[in-house]
Amino acid sequence: MYASANILILGDDEILLETRRLVLKRAGFQEWTATEAAAALQILVTRPINIFVLRRALSICEREAILRKAHTLRPRMKNLIFAFFGCLRAHRADST
Repeated sequence: MYASANILILGDDEILLETRRLVLKRAGFQEWTATEAAAALQILVTRPINIFVLRRALSICEREAILRKAHTLRPRMKNLIFAFFGCLRAHRADST
């Protein structure tokens, strides 16, 4: 099923969106991208999306709202949410 999946990516970084789109296209997937929730929902209305990838920059409330609307349109659709929980600290080789 997933070798021919239709994937929608919602993100705010156009370079990352394009990179992900090209990787998915090269792997044989049909892909769409959006930088705004409203545009993503419009794609969900008009395209047979199987997998919805969301950016990590969305707040929990924003994610819940868009996923609620998305699953009203596509109840069997799968989701992937890029999220980071925790702290990132830069480590230098010369620091103690």
